[in-house]
Amino acid sequence: MLPFILAGLALAGLAALLRERKPKTVFISYDYDHDRRYKNMLVAWAKNEKFPIRFDDRSADVAIDSTDEAVQRRAISAKIHRSDMLVLLVGREAHKSRWIRWETAKAVHLGKPIVAVKLKKKYRAPAGLRGRGVVWATSFKVAQVKAALERSSG
Repeated sequence: MLPFILAGLALAGLAALLRERKPKTVFISYDYDHDRRYKNMLVAWAKNEKFPIRFDDRSADVAIDSTDEAVQRRAISAKIHRSDMLVLLVGREAHKSRWIRWETAKAVHLGKPIVAVKLKKKYRAPAGLRGRGVVWATSFKVAQVKAALERSSG
């Protein structure tokens, strides 16, 4: 009986290890007009097997087949819901974006962890992030972004 119990524990441990190594799925919230290149760099980093994330790469640059804002919000909401976390790129204009505010509020409502990445330290974050348990990367460097993603609970 003891060998079966030990084998079961070993399998449970292996399953836990595999789950830990499973890459995270993220929704990236960013200012399409100003910060698209940073989003594209994140996607490129994610192709490196040592980087701990994968993407639901259907952010604002992948068209939602509708001009109806309610339809767009439902589609984005579903994408955030299916993601493990939201990654917010805090660029020069991010604090002014109503879509970024809405996406982060939706992530908070859904209980999704948020990792905020300042593209430059001086950039202002959108309102509504204080007291929300946001994990910060204070610069857009691979090591800082990776560390923030690893610290997040998503």
